[in-house]
Amino acid sequence: MQPQDQFNNQAQQPFQQQPMQQPQQQYQQPNYNGAKSSTTAGLLGIFLGSIGIHDFYLGYKKEAIIHIAIVGGGIVAEIIAGVLSASSLSYSSLYSGSFASKLAIAGVLSTVGGLAISASGLWGLISGIMCFTKNGKYGHDSTGRLTQ
Repeated sequence: MQPQDQFNNQAQQPFQQQPMQQPQQQYQQPNYNGAKSSTTAGLLGIFLGSIGIHDFYLGYKKEAIIHIAIVGGGIVAEIIAGVLSASSLSYSSLYSGSFASKLAIAGVLSTVGGLAISASGLWGLISGIMCFTKNGKYGHDSTGRLTQ
């Protein structure tokens, strides 16, 4: 057989396509296994801790609902105080003698509402810092998985 015949035989064979190889991944994704981020929980605690968003994130629903109840009660107290203050400024209440009592009640409600909202905010701030440091119950979520 001559070299030219060998070339022609190879050219007549059907082309076989080689399987494409996938490019190799250059990085590995971290394996969190569903664990929550302590950084995310901490930021949520610092910025939205007064309404318990960080507790919802970590699965502590009871504490989160307590946060919402405290802030909600404080807001309701502030609204009632505002309504009482506005209604005590009417012409008839100035001369009927109910002016002072309405303002006193409004002052107490406003103080209680402000303290409740402030206390929940401080509780959220401290919880947010504890999330960052993974201290106490904030070192893991409600299922017991450690935070990352």
